[in-house]
Amino acid sequence: SLGDYELAESLKKEGFKVIVVSFKWYYYFSIFKLSKIIKDNGYQLIVSQVMVANFYARLASLFSGVPSLVVIHSDHKYDYEGIKLLIYRLAELVFGWQTKKYITVSNHLKSKMVGGWIRPEKVSVVYNGVEDFKNIKERKIGKKIVLGSAGRLHFTKGYHNLIEAMYLLRQEPVVVKIWGEGEERKSLEVLIKKLGLAEKVELVGHEKDLTKIYEEIDIYIQPSLSEGFGIAVVEAMLAQKPIIVTPSGSLTEIIKDGQTGVVTEGNNPESIAAAIKTLIFDKKLCQRLSESARKEALKKYQSKKWAEEILKVFMETAK
Repeated sequence: SLGDYELAESLKKEGFKVIVVSFKWYYYFSIFKLSKIIKDNGYQLIVSQVMVANFYARLASLFSGVPSLVVIHSDHKYDYEGIKLLIYRLAELVFGWQTKKYITVSNHLKSKMVGGWIRPEKVSVVYNGVEDFKNIKERKIGKKIVLGSAGRLHFTKGYHNLIEAMYLLRQEPVVVKIWGEGEERKSLEVLIKKLGLAEKVELVGHEKDLTKIYEEIDIYIQPSLSEGFGIAVVEAMLAQKPIIVTPSGSLTEIIKDGQTGVVTEGNNPESIAAAIKTLIFDKKLCQRLSESARKEALKKYQSKKWAEEILKVFMETAK
């Protein structure tokens, strides 16, 4: 680990061996230290994800001779900007050849990568695995339909469009709760106040217990502008909630319009509002979509299936 982070602490408590190399992302001596650790322990594969870790892992691969595998979870042009995005792209150009294999969590991300020096056979798609929910209490629908969404409050999540859609639906019996924190909170609060939607939109904050979220909502909505995978959507499928998504990134890989959910025509507030109206006035459609969604999620996104597929790629890459 490049830092004594929460995950590292959790792994230590479970009895796993965790070596913290450095707390500083710019401490380049860590490359040599990491290379020595890999050689001394006889490791056969270096797996990394996220920009800084990928930088260190590829150089460690170069110095140790151990193959590098990089996992891609999102389209980095939406995660980074300015100098950070430039550094990431330069690192890809300079050190990408050192990567023996890539894993992406969706075909959408694979299509973004393939081309130039990255050949299709160098990229494997392994969908994320999600644990099933148990003992979720069935919600009794009240006078108002409750929409819910969970994610970081970041521009790419499209919550500004969802809030504007709620303004278009201000006369309808529907409210929305948004769980999560992030840099967009203040701007979203300003937008809610500007549109006079204090009674229609609630920014709930962070919630670790996902069961509580799905017990409080009638319909799940993901209004993203970009999505590498969409774990929250799969969780909503497993929770057997009717789902609305925008046609962004991998969301149309997960949700099939009219079969396992509703896909809006676009990312704009008008399209989102139209999709919401479709579901809040059709209980039979909601029931059919939610049942189909759960069956699909159990079939395609089991944690055991993910573990088997990703281990297979690891083993093949380490040879």
